[in-house]
Amino acid sequence: MDPRVKGGETAGKTRDGLQGSRSYLRGLTKPRRRLSRAKPLPKDPFASKDTDSNASLRVDDEISHLLHCYGWSLGDNLELTSLRSSPHKGAMPRTWGWAHFFCAASIVGCSLIPTPAIAGRRPFLLAYDSEIIPEGDVELEQWLWSESKIPARPRIPARYWVYWSPVIALSNHLELYLPVQWVATSTSANLETLSAELRYRIFPREHEGGFQALIHAAIHQAVFFRAAPSSADLGLVATYGSPNQLHLMANFGVQAALPWPEHMARPILLEYAAGAAHPLFSTELRLAVEFDGEIGLRATQETIGRHFLGGAIAWSRGRVWITAGFLFGLTGLSELTPRYMPRLIWAVAF
Repeated sequence: MDPRVKGGETAGKTRDGLQGSRSYLRGLTKPRRRLSRAKPLPKDPFASKDTDSNASLRVDDEISHLLHCYGWSLGDNLELTSLRSSPHKGAMPRTWGWAHFFCAASIVGCSLIPTPAIAGRRPFLLAYDSEIIPEGDVELEQWLWSESKIPARPRIPARYWVYWSPVIALSNHLELYLPVQWVATSTSANLETLSAELRYRIFPREHEGGFQALIHAAIHQAVFFRAAPSSADLGLVATYGSPNQLHLMANFGVQAALPWPEHMARPILLEYAAGAAHPLFSTELRLAVEFDGEIGLRATQETIGRHFLGGAIAWSRGRVWITAGFLFGLTGLSELTPRYMPRLIWAVAF
């Protein structure tokens, strides 16, 4: 046979084999691209953990051997398949360490450091105090309280009140209150009154010690037709001692009903209160006791007189203060006094 023919046949076979090998390589690499785009199949929970790893190793070894026959080689770090699982699969990152611990400890520590109070602290439940907030500040104040049934009037249900008011410091002497008050029983809830109140402190708020005096005047517009009639208040508050020591308080005021609504009686009440507050362990926590009363100068059947005695605990820090306590009715002095009155007052200054 002609050597050229024989050589041609051999060369043809070699080219055919090389082309077939390349086709085989392309066939092996194509599934990797398809697998990376396709949605992964659910993993068999009963399969061995090493199944995917062994399969990828076998495929890589077969491709490496075939490429080596044609003078090609693979790097040590090259992977032709994506079947090998990552060693970090399913591992959760560490979210807590010493840095986080020290950060949390610093936050707690700073919260325990005493800070000067900026809010208008109030250690008493019903009585007024002489403290006001700094000029230009705004405080949101809320009261929650209730009155139990009156023994002499068993048909009158227990009542609950919500008082909410912004407090605006117009100066270091003057505050403006714009309260809204709701009343509720076990069967109904109604908007009771809309009010506006001014409180004027005789001496600037920077002078905390010694004798302090405050004058307050308010007007209350009745909304609920069964509520008390619209009224106007005028009162005087006198205190002695700074909030950081023994703090004494006395209140005197008059509340007079206005001519509307027409169908209701118009009483005139004299209001009075006295109390004392003292720091407990620190200046942020105070205990207070108080006596509150009212008698009718022009009394009606519903407002003959009421008297309470009780105490409260008050806490303040920076721009927040909270006061909570109980007042117990002195029914021996007036049979129209509720037996008890729990009360919660809190405020945040901005």
